[in-house]
Amino acid sequence: MEAVIFNRACWIFDLCADDIVKELELMLIQAEFSILNSTDHVFSPQGYTKIWLLAESHFAIHTFPEQNAFYLELSSCIESKAKFFWIKFQKWTEKYNVTYKLFPTHINRGLIK
Repeated sequence: MEAVIFNRACWIFDLCADDIVKELELMLIQAEFSILNSTDHVFSPQGYTKIWLLAESHFAIHTFPEQNAFYLELSSCIESKAKFFWIKFQKWTEKYNVTYKLFPTHINRGLIK
């Protein structure tokens, strides 16, 4: 396997954390990522983070309730799965009229020697 990671991130606005977490996990499954484990943390007085450990790398969501924003980041060593995830994500945002800012391109983080 080539030593490369495909990374992409985005901001989402005006959503409830409970709604989006289940949807994102479903999108990971639909993209055929292998979820090995996940963990989350609720911050006091507010805020939430969840990280999924994938056989192909990892996915994370971080909330910023004071700004009504979420940050998502997916890293994957399999470009086709990552692209499929983001296609599903964009269709979901269109279906539910979700406001988001997707960073424009996948970043290919190949091995640097």
